[in-house]
Amino acid sequence: MASNTNITPTTQVISETWAEASVAITIVFLRILTQAKLVGLRQLHKDDYLMMVALSLFLVMAGMAHVVSTHGDNSNLTQEWRDNLIPAEAARKVIGSKCFVVGHVTYTGAIWTMKLCMVFFLERITRGLPAAHFIKPVLALVVGTWLVEFLVIMCTCRPFNRNWQLQPNPGPICNHESPVWYLVQVVLNVFTDATIICIPMPLIFAARISFYKKMHLIILLGASIFVMVAAVLRVMFVFKNADPATPAIWGVRECVVAIFVTNAPQIRPLFTKKMWNGGYKDGELTHTYPGGSVELGSRAYSSTQHSYKNEFGAKKAETDTSSTEQIIQAPEPVADVPDFAPQYGILVQQTIDIQSVEDTLGENKRRGLEFGERNV
Repeated sequence: MASNTNITPTTQVISETWAEASVAITIVFLRILTQAKLVGLRQLHKDDYLMMVALSLFLVMAGMAHVVSTHGDNSNLTQEWRDNLIPAEAARKVIGSKCFVVGHVTYTGAIWTMKLCMVFFLERITRGLPAAHFIKPVLALVVGTWLVEFLVIMCTCRPFNRNWQLQPNPGPICNHESPVWYLVQVVLNVFTDATIICIPMPLIFAARISFYKKMHLIILLGASIFVMVAAVLRVMFVFKNADPATPAIWGVRECVVAIFVTNAPQIRPLFTKKMWNGGYKDGELTHTYPGGSVELGSRAYSSTQHSYKNEFGAKKAETDTSSTEQIIQAPEPVADVPDFAPQYGILVQQTIDIQSVEDTLGENKRRGLEFGERNV
C-alpha cells in the first residue's frame, strides 16, 4: 500500500482548519434551525444575529490561518536568513505576516462577539430577577475589554507596518510571538469568561430541582470553562513553538470550542422528542429533559396573547411581543397558592394551568385553578 508521504505538517494544519470550520458552520446552522422552529425567522434574538457575525469573523480567521500556514511570517528568522531571502520568498512572508495580523484581529472579534452572544442570552433568562442587574455591567466589561485588546493589537508595534517588516529585524513585539499581545489577551479573555459564568450559577444552585438536572444546567451554562482552558493552552503552545502555524491553528481550535459552548443551550431542544412531535408552540422556549421539562423559559411570552405565565403557570396581564427564556425567577406572592408551588423558577413541567389576573393595585384576584401540572 502506498504511504501518505505527501501529508506534511502544513497539510495537516490546513485540513484541520477547514474541518473545524465545517463543524462551526454546522453548529451555527443548527442554532438558526432550532430558533426558526421555536420562534420563527422573523423573531430571532440579538444573539442569533451576533452569532452569524461571529461565524463570519471566524471564517475570515480560518482563511488567514490557511495563508499563514503556507506562507510563514516575519518571526523566527535569523539575521543571516533574512539577508539571504530571495524576493519571492520575502514577498510570501510579508503576505503571511499581514494575514497573521488580520487573523489576530478577527480572532479577537469572533471570541468577543461570542461573549456578547452569551451575555444577551443571559439577559433573557434572568429578566425580572436580581441577577439581571449584573447584565449591563458585564456587557460594558465585554465591550471595554475588547476595545483594550484591539488597541493593544493596533498600538503595541509602531509604526504599524513593522508587523510585517523583514529588514531590519523588527524585534520580538512585532511578530506572532509578541508577549504583549498574548498576555493581555489571555488575562482579559479568561477574566471576562469567568465573570459571565458567575451570572447564572447562583440561580442554578438555589433552584429546587434534582441534583442531576442541576448538574446538567451547570454543565450547559458553565461550559465556558472549556473556552478558558483552550485560551490558556493556546498561549502556552505559542510560547513553546515558534512555528507561525501554531498560534493560527490554536486560534481556530479555541474558536470552535467557543462556538460549541455558546450554541449548546440554543440547539439543545433540537435533540428532544418534544421539538419534533410539535410540543413546542409559538413563543414557547422550554428545554426538555427526561421525565419532564426544565424551563429555560419559565416566562413563556406569547406574541398573540400579549401575556406570560409565571412558574406556577399563573397568567398575568403583560404586554410583550417577544419570546424569551428564563432559568429561575423568584415568584411574587400569590394568595392560596398550593404548598407544592416552586420557590424558585426552574420548573419541571408536566401540564399545568393556574390562572390569575393582577389588578392595578397589584392585588391578585384568583380566577381559578386547573391542575394538570406538578412541580418537582
